[in-house]
Amino acid sequence: MKELLEQQITRIDGELSLTLSNNKVLIRSETGRPDIRNLLIGKPYTEAPLIVSKTSEISSLANMLASITAFEKLFRIEERVALSRLRKILLLGQLIQNHTHHFFWEILPDYLGHKSLLDLKDDNSNLYRLGMTLMSLGSEVITTFGGRSIHPLTLEINSFGRIDLLQVKNLKKKIETSMPLFLEMLEIAANLNYPTFLKRDVEFSCLQDEKSYSLLNGKITSTLRIRTNVSNWDKNFKRKEGMIKLHDSFFCCGPLARLNLQKEFLRSRTKKAIKGLEVQIDYKNPYHSVLAEAIELFNSADKVTALMEKVLDSSGLKKLTPYTFRAGETTGPLRPRTEQYIKPIKFRGRD
Repeated sequence: MKELLEQQITRIDGELSLTLSNNKVLIRSETGRPDIRNLLIGKPYTEAPLIVSKTSEISSLANMLASITAFEKLFRIEERVALSRLRKILLLGQLIQNHTHHFFWEILPDYLGHKSLLDLKDDNSNLYRLGMTLMSLGSEVITTFGGRSIHPLTLEINSFGRIDLLQVKNLKKKIETSMPLFLEMLEIAANLNYPTFLKRDVEFSCLQDEKSYSLLNGKITSTLRIRTNVSNWDKNFKRKEGMIKLHDSFFCCGPLARLNLQKEFLRSRTKKAIKGLEVQIDYKNPYHSVLAEAIELFNSADKVTALMEKVLDSSGLKKLTPYTFRAGETTGPLRPRTEQYIKPIKFRGRD
C-alpha cells in the first residue's frame, strides 16, 4: 500500500487522505468538528444559538440561524415575512463574504499560478483590490444588520435587534453601484481554464422550498431520489469511510447543486448576466462549482439590495407574539461553509 499524500491537504473543511491499494484509490475525509454538547447541557435555550455560533467564525451566522430555526419550530412560532427578510439579508451577507473569500483567496491563485492572493498584490493589483472590495461589502452587510461582522448580536428567537436605517440606505446604494464589480468577478470565473477530466453524471442535493432560491428553508431534495424533511437526514445520509454518502452513493452539494435544482428562481438580472457569458455552466464538471459560486454571488448581491429596499419601505417588525416554551427534540438545517452536506443540528430539552 502506497500513501499518495505525505502531508494533509488543508484547503478543505477538515482533513483528506488518499491511499493507493490494489490499483484503487481510497479517499478518507475527517471534518474534525468540535463536540459542543457539554457546553449546551444545563444552559438556558436562549443561550444555545450564540454558543452554537462560536463553533465556527466563518459559518457562525448560518449555525446560529439553524439553531434559531430549530427552536422556533419546536415552539410552533409562525414565520413572519419582515423577520424572515432581515435574516435572509444577514445570510446573503455571509454568502457574499464567504464566496468572495473562497474565490479570491483559495481558488483564483491556483488557476493563476500563485500561492496566495497576496502574491497578486504586486503582479495584478486590480484583482487584489476587486477581491478585497467585494469581501468587505459582505462584511458590511453583516455588520449593518448583525451589529458586528462575526457572531452577530441581532439574531434572536422570534425577534431581531435594532438596525440603523440610514446605514441600510447608504449600504444599499453602495452595493448597487458595485454591481459592475460583481459582474467583473463573474466574467473572470467564466474565463478560467477549468479541467474536464472529472466530468460525470452525479446526483445533486440541496435545500429546496419550491418558492425561491433557498439557502436555509425547505426540504432536502436530490435530483434522483429524495425529497424529505431535514429531520429525516439520518435516514438518508450516512457517514462511511470518513465521508458523507446518500444511500451509499456519493453526491454533490453546494453552489453547483443549488443552481442545478433552483436555477428557475434566479433573479432576472442574473439570468441576463449568465446569457452574456462566453462559457455556459456544465453541471457534469465539478470544477464548474467555482462558476456556480460566482453566479450565486452576483445573484445574492442583486437580491440583498432588493430586500434592503423592502426594509426601508416597511414599518419595521410588528409587535412580537408571545410563544410558549415546549420541551422536546427539534432539528434545524446546518449549512457548513464548504457545502459538503446539509446536516441537521438537534436539540433536546426538558421543562
